[in-house]
Amino acid sequence: MSSARDLDGFGFRAVLDALEELGFRKRPGKGQYGPRAGMASDAQLALIRSLWRDYTDGAGTDATLGRWLERKFKVSALRFLSADTAPKAIAALHFMTNRRSRRAPAGKEATR
Repeated sequence: MSSARDLDGFGFRAVLDALEELGFRKRPGKGQYGPRAGMASDAQLALIRSLWRDYTDGAGTDATLGRWLERKFKVSALRFLSADTAPKAIAALHFMTNRRSRRAPAGKEATR
C-alpha cells in the first residue's frame, strides 16, 4: 500500500490501534463532526445510524440513509441534519421499525 486511502476497515483499525499504543488519544468531547451550533448532536447521529441499521437488518449504509433523509427531510446527508430535524428523523425511524415488526409474517417472530 502506498496511501492510507488504500486501507480497508481492518487496516484502518490496525493503524488506529498502533497509534493508541504510541500514546495517541482522541480528544474528549469531540465527536465525528465536532460541535456544530444548530446541528444534530453526535449522540443523535449515532442513534439515527443505529435505528437505520435496525430497520434495514444491518444492510443499510450511510448512502442509503442519505437517500432516505433526502426524500423525507430534504437533507442530502446525515451530517447536514439540523437539531430541529433530528428528533423528527428519530421518531420516523422508530415508527418505521415498529411498524415493520408488527407486520412480521405469521409463524416468524418479530426481530424487535
